[in-house]
Amino acid sequence: MEKLKKNSDFSENDWSHLHDCMYDLTGNNLNKNEMIDLFNKLPENLRTEAYHWGMADTIWCNNFCNWFEKNLMY
Repeated sequence: MEKLKKNSDFSENDWSHLHDCMYDLTGNNLNKNEMIDLFNKLPENLRTEAYHWGMADTIWCNNFCNWFEKNLMY
């Protein structure tokens, strides 16, 4: 059985990529706690892909940006 991963399993590089995605989308600099809150609100499939591939993965970043634009941007 695969071990359940948690936010602390991500590297600083992963968080940096999520930060960059959010900055590109909104112009806002999120701190790590804000990024963790955002990550925890993502749909399960995006969280699972992040744990599997990492948030630095180009396809994951594109999927995240698409989801964010459709669901959280006005």
